[in-house]
Amino acid sequence: MRELFPTERSTQHIPLTDADLLRFLRAREFNCDKAATMLKNTIEWRNKIKPWEVTLESVRYVYDMNAAHFHGRDSQGRPVLWFHSKHHDPDFCEIAIKNCYYMIEKAISELKEGQEAVSVVFDLNGYSKRNRDAKFAWNAISALQNYYPERMGLCLVLNPPSFFWLMWRVIKPWLAPRTVNKIVFVGDDYAEKIRQYFSDDTIPKCLGGKYDLEPEDWIKQIYGPAPPMPKKNGKGWFSWFKSHGNKGGQEMIRSDSVSLDEAPSDAVQGFEAD
Repeated sequence: MRELFPTERSTQHIPLTDADLLRFLRAREFNCDKAATMLKNTIEWRNKIKPWEVTLESVRYVYDMNAAHFHGRDSQGRPVLWFHSKHHDPDFCEIAIKNCYYMIEKAISELKEGQEAVSVVFDLNGYSKRNRDAKFAWNAISALQNYYPERMGLCLVLNPPSFFWLMWRVIKPWLAPRTVNKIVFVGDDYAEKIRQYFSDDTIPKCLGGKYDLEPEDWIKQIYGPAPPMPKKNGKGWFSWFKSHGNKGGQEMIRSDSVSLDEAPSDAVQGFEAD
């Protein structure tokens, strides 16, 4: 790998230290060719998307809506990304995707020496069908799996409603086993179980903890009152899924994460039936 990538930093703002090369190798079971392909794809993606250029102010709408927050550390000292999905609006999907990139980049920048992973919490309390967003899910998962390998140490999904499992049925076959094994689902007894991973001072008050600074209040402290609401794109989640579902799956597996042949043939039909 070092022979293929002799310098320790590329022009796409991605470090290429020995530790970074090792992350890509682990993600591809130490297959050097696949790891090299994954890293090349990552550099290409970063050069195209430029996630390091996303500013907090450009995505503040997500915080004004209390849909996400970046604060605290888990029991292992890893930065935590919090997503409160009941506040997610699919009509503002592009902003949410940009914010996802911003949060990941921000979390990585705050890793302590010797750390390489972050924790992610999806709070699905109050999550309803109007919040469903296949495009956001695909982009978030694709980014973490294919372009930030071994960066997700833990993903907690709290109190998922019954219809969530239909979306999970579609997404899971396109995830690498290493990714799936880091996802923990917790039912309505989450208030007790999340204390295995976070202190009360880190857990938001809405989840039974003591952290009481709402994202909308936090962002106002930085930039003042919320500006006018952005214009909606008017595209629903299902219209995107029908036109991009297979393309999205192909993008997610472009670096050999998993074969499309493993996806259940009735997955899309089951999703559409809802």
